[in-house]
Amino acid sequence: MRVALLVLSFAAAAAAGDAVSTETLLAEMTDLERLTRPAAYSERQFSSYDRLCTKGDPFANGDRGNYLRKDGEEYVLAEATGPGAIVRIWSANPEGTLRIRIDDREVLKADFKALLSGDVSPFREPFAGFRALGGNLYFPFAFAKSMKVTCTVGNQYYHVNARSYAEGTKVTPYSPYRLPQEAIDRARAALKETPAVPKDAVRRALGKELAGPGTIVEIRLAATGARLREAALKVTVDGEVCAWAPLPDFFAVGPQPVHLETLPMSAAQDGTLVCRFPVPFEKSALVEVELPEDGAAVDGSLLVRPGACGPWRFHAWWRGTLQLKTRPMSDWPVLHGEGAGRLVGTALVVRNPVKQWWGEGDEKIRIDGEEFPSTYGTGTEDYFGYAWCSPARFAAPYHAQSRCDGPVNRGWTSLCRFHVLDDIPFRTSVKFDMEIWHWEDCALGYATTAYWYAEPGFRHAAEVPPLDRRLAPPLEPAFAVTGAIEGESMAVEKATAGVAERQDTSAFGEGWSGEAQLWWRGAGAGDALTLTFESGVEGKRMLAIALTAAPDYGKVRVSVNGQVVMEERDLYAGTVKRQPEERVNVELRKGKNELRIQVTGTNPEAKPAGHMVGLDYVRVVE
Repeated sequence: MRVALLVLSFAAAAAAGDAVSTETLLAEMTDLERLTRPAAYSERQFSSYDRLCTKGDPFANGDRGNYLRKDGEEYVLAEATGPGAIVRIWSANPEGTLRIRIDDREVLKADFKALLSGDVSPFREPFAGFRALGGNLYFPFAFAKSMKVTCTVGNQYYHVNARSYAEGTKVTPYSPYRLPQEAIDRARAALKETPAVPKDAVRRALGKELAGPGTIVEIRLAATGARLREAALKVTVDGEVCAWAPLPDFFAVGPQPVHLETLPMSAAQDGTLVCRFPVPFEKSALVEVELPEDGAAVDGSLLVRPGACGPWRFHAWWRGTLQLKTRPMSDWPVLHGEGAGRLVGTALVVRNPVKQWWGEGDEKIRIDGEEFPSTYGTGTEDYFGYAWCSPARFAAPYHAQSRCDGPVNRGWTSLCRFHVLDDIPFRTSVKFDMEIWHWEDCALGYATTAYWYAEPGFRHAAEVPPLDRRLAPPLEPAFAVTGAIEGESMAVEKATAGVAERQDTSAFGEGWSGEAQLWWRGAGAGDALTLTFESGVEGKRMLAIALTAAPDYGKVRVSVNGQVVMEERDLYAGTVKRQPEERVNVELRKGKNELRIQVTGTNPEAKPAGHMVGLDYVRVVE
């Protein structure tokens, strides 16, 4: 068992006269430039990891309900002495009452689930929130002498991340009676808004060497094409290649760009990719994009301000394979390196050939030659801030699941987590591994991009891989109707109300093409959804339309290119089931066609009254 108290590992103290406080820590939550400078603290994670991992079983998986100890009727999740700060709390199943004691005083008593849901002031979104079934709280609780986190209910999965400052560091402890409301409001607004462009920054061309000293505060690309993973982004600082990754993976949206909005990285639907991690340089910097001969187009620019914001260099490096065997179990090296720096993020792309869950593996992060990791997790999805292998997409300032194809966990999944408030400093070395713990014996496509800042000359084991290590054909669906134009793949032109999105149908049984459908929810009678699909033929044709029926689905009217082809169809049924395809006569255009679904009402048997709609596919009948 690891010792319960934090061990002070950094000798550096905060600058003389500066006190660590709730206000200063809130400012750090959006200050990416501070990551370019040496830290005055260490960081570790308390978690419910299986304690058999300390006894020679590195892949033990009983990660629930393990605590430091039990005090009376309370379970101790985390405890430390000396100056420090709690910076993150996560749980997959928060229950009971959570208490935080700072310097032997109770400063927080709250319903654990409500706290991580963002229902407790001042810890509301985006500081806290349930994301794909995982409860998260990113908020600083500074302590001068000690901290203790307890819960009245056991049998939970949890993480508590905490900093430890050097002895003698001045700390103003967190107090609910002296909350810096203006600082809280500033941090909340800054996490919700796109960072402002610095007034002294200027646009520079991509691919041309910059003369220093300076800092690249934004890398912005407009990228289109089907072969973007064959393209790569390379960053050279003062003659040292510090970053290399396939283009989508660098921006944490591999293997193909999808929508993402986090504090350091964003990707728009139009193909615009943005990195906001600052890249300081003293003498020179060069950002290049390596492109395939065809199949990809990239245009971009850099935002540069004078002066290097810190002595450390920005690093990002990709490691990947298309044939990672899940048996025997193993550890995947995310980042192994020597030198001083701090870990600031991880992106992960998985290509899973089966529905079964691929991510039972724990993160293991050793710093400065630790024998046992000071950060030991409870599952891959837990590291990324969600839970229960949920396929739901989400995006928050520090973490996201931007893609999960399905059905269930089959296909491509794209994840990222950025360590900003909870960055992990190291003085001499870092060894970050992720367990490969899959429920099935199969071969995964698996790729990680690590982001870190480090001193010049930092040594790491990663290399530029051959092209065939990062390319892969798409996985064929387990079941697909020949010629089907999948509803979930159609472009949504307009919805007068509600949300139209992909829904995994595997939980409802078999029969849906691609094991998914387009699911339109949140609309009412009279609302309409307009979709478009492509046709290679034109003229009078027969179109097969496959809809879904369910207890809370409505009545609909369907039109194709302005022609009503289904006057009214009642989609109510006692259970969720795919309807037999219905064939209708249509006038097709070669190229883009319009499919319009209008809700006309609801069946009186529907309880509750429902207006939802499910579209499996359409297909042209030869």
